[in-house]
Amino acid sequence: MLIFAIKLLYWLKLGIKPLILLITKKKKQKNTKYTNIYCRCSETPLNIFISCLIDGDYNKLIKTGTANENDLNEAWERLYNEYADLIGSTSYKVLVKLTKEIGLLTSKIEIIRACCFVLLHKYSEKCIKELKKQGFNYKFDYSNKITFEKEINEVLVKSKYIGVKLNQKIKELNDYVSLGKKGVVNEKYFIETLIILSKYMGYRLDANEITVSEFAAITKKYNIENKIKDNG
Repeated sequence: MLIFAIKLLYWLKLGIKPLILLITKKKKQKNTKYTNIYCRCSETPLNIFISCLIDGDYNKLIKTGTANENDLNEAWERLYNEYADLIGSTSYKVLVKLTKEIGLLTSKIEIIRACCFVLLHKYSEKCIKELKKQGFNYKFDYSNKITFEKEINEVLVKSKYIGVKLNQKIKELNDYVSLGKKGVVNEKYFIETLIILSKYMGYRLDANEITVSEFAAITKKYNIENKIKDNG
């Protein structure tokens, strides 16, 4: 989760396009088939998953042959998405939610400002329609230049409120990532967790032998049973 969160902050610095790609990536992944890459929790050995998560070495996902960087990145995100769902990770879902909100707000601001820039130099029916689509229901009568420019400037002023909201969401994301650093998932975490789960199951769990799905299922079961005991 931490590695993914750090990537989110990196994408934020790059700008809007990577964020839009992130938002649409899940849909794209559903239509992507991999034959020589691990991308499902049910088939991926836990030790390979740990190596990708801790070291960021996605080449470990290759079963045979070679694979390009884009396919490896998409396979990893698909794999981690599934893992987060299986284990019931609320942290990851919060990060994705915040990132989507940041992406949408950033996109909204970029569209509004680009349209206003164009309209202050020349008339564009397409830009007018886009501004109205964004919720700015002015007349935008180009025959009255003074009123027209006034309305465009009012749109720019209102867009600053969207910018304030965007900064708030970015701060939320930064704060959430900082908070998450206190519970960093590292190799030690998996070793200690496997020891605990082995004791719970009554036999040794080997990261080289169990799949990510099996690890997630056992972890979730263990957590649920201990929660019941604590509440009891």
